Amino acid sequence: MPVKPIYYRSPMVALHAVPLSSGQVRTSDRLTNEVYQAAKAYIGAEQSWEALFRLACLCVDAPMEEKVTHCLLEMIATQQPDGCYRGVPDKDLAIARGALALYEYGNSREVLQSLLLYCSWVSANWPLVMESRDIRRRPGDLMEFLILLYRYTGKPAVLSLCDRLRRDSVHWTGILRSYPVKRPTYMMASWLETRAGIDREKDQDDGQYTRQYMMSHAETLADGLRSACITSQYSGSATESDAGRVGWNKISAAHGAVCGGTTGDECVQGSDPSIAIDSAAVGAWTEAFLVQLVQPDSIWAEEQLDLLIYNALPACFQGGKVLGYQRVNSLDRSMQLRDCYHTHSGEEQRRRATIRLARAWQRAYMSAVMTTRTGCEVHLYLGGEYDLQMNGSAYRISMKNLSDSSVQISLQTKEPVKAEIRLRAPKYMTELQLAINGKAAAFEIKDGFIELSRIWKHGDTISMVWVSELHLVETYHQGRAVMYGPQLMTMDVSEHDWHMAMVDEPYLEEGVVRVHLAPIDQTTVDIAAEEEDEEEGDDREKKEKEPFKPIPFPVMPKVTEERETVVMVPYASVPVHLTVFPRAQA
Repeated sequence: MPVKPIYYRSPMVALHAVPLSSGQVRTSDRLTNEVYQAAKAYIGAEQSWEALFRLACLCVDAPMEEKVTHCLLEMIATQQPDGCYRGVPDKDLAIARGALALYEYGNSREVLQSLLLYCSWVSANWPLVMESRDIRRRPGDLMEFLILLYRYTGKPAVLSLCDRLRRDSVHWTGILRSYPVKRPTYMMASWLETRAGIDREKDQDDGQYTRQYMMSHAETLADGLRSACITSQYSGSATESDAGRVGWNKISAAHGAVCGGTTGDECVQGSDPSIAIDSAAVGAWTEAFLVQLVQPDSIWAEEQLDLLIYNALPACFQGGKVLGYQRVNSLDRSMQLRDCYHTHSGEEQRRRATIRLARAWQRAYMSAVMTTRTGCEVHLYLGGEYDLQMNGSAYRISMKNLSDSSVQISLQTKEPVKAEIRLRAPKYMTELQLAINGKAAAFEIKDGFIELSRIWKHGDTISMVWVSELHLVETYHQGRAVMYGPQLMTMDVSEHDWHMAMVDEPYLEEGVVRVHLAPIDQTTVDIAAEEEDEEEGDDREKKEKEPFKPIPFPVMPKVTEERETVVMVPYASVPVHLTVFPRAQA
């Protein structure tokens, strides 16, 4: 295991918890390897290099021998004398972030010098850097890079760049706290009108249509949430550190849905449950919530992470391939992607989605276990080995999921280490039992965590066993969704009719979730009129250019007398999902 950088400095703001770095986490998780293999197909894009290298550190025995490492080293060796790599701000930042991950792993002085030289180029070419729309509107990537580099070097010049970036980039804190979040984009303005307005504003960040689009574009909005949190690590501003929570309260109120829901849609269509989910936005939202974990009051973000990590994120991968979009709750089988107001499709969308998902997945492991001043916090129960330090003593936490409702944590250390291990206890863990070295241990849950403070020895184990709660979630138009523990349950639409309503509450039978459904009486509800097929010529062409207006969701519909007992399956286990069910009229 490489030695961690010796020039590690305290951050500008003392963080409640700090994520781990490249080389500190290892896992044999199957999905992690699938993500890595999928991302390798896009190694030609510099934007993939950081995630590829960090994923290699997670699941490959010799990450320094991987192709992505050679790409990074070659780029460092051919760096221009003035400090740029390619002279394109977006690409250069992506390369620099990859090089920083490389430095974290190997502690190479040559790599560190390259990073400082890059910062000199950024300072000398600041106007050019700020011309980049992505850097200006999504400043979190550059700010995070600068903060980490300062922690390792303590260079005042790096702090100066942080100050300039905070001053000249989009002020997401103000947007999240004050800009009104409205319901579906098509209710504010048509897509044609919005795009024409953006063109007229000529890339002005504070333009009416541009700002409206930024608050309606799911991936950009997620990056804004992440940027505000990262910027607060530099500024120490309580207003900035709380902007994510305030913004999310407004976003979820206007666009609330289960499992990332329509917040994962390209243009945040609102509360309608039948809009396809953009996989790239799912990755962006996962990152946005993960960065909130450095703060002590992050329970709101962790609850959203449960929905994403255990549902929407793995659902992006089907049969080893990345899905550009997830089709959810489509009440009309004929719905096409154009109906979902998306701007990317095909291979371009798959590339975007794969890179964003790779970034999100590696960050999930880096943040699953985080270091604190007194020990560590376990936020996500992701199987793997996590290397930590406490007061100069190194120790390793090995986490293994024994089942969907049990986990075992074992410690490895050369000498006894005194540390406080805080274990997250989500609400879905009911009848929780905890044992240390096989003996039942008393505990209390405080602020969502179990605190275990003691002197730990080699071979100590912590076991957690719980009963996953089965419960209903109230959704769109009095609809219902079924949750079993952290998993959103869905009906396999390949085996059942789509137009079904829930008759009574779901129940468990021999560990299987079942629910009674009944077909909706088609004579009383106009669910999916096939008007589109009847349109021809100019009318049809005009409609295809207009944004999709969702099919009315049945509210308390009448049902036929037929009853069907349906086995519910986890959301990520099937490619097409029906998760929101109308409540049948009594």
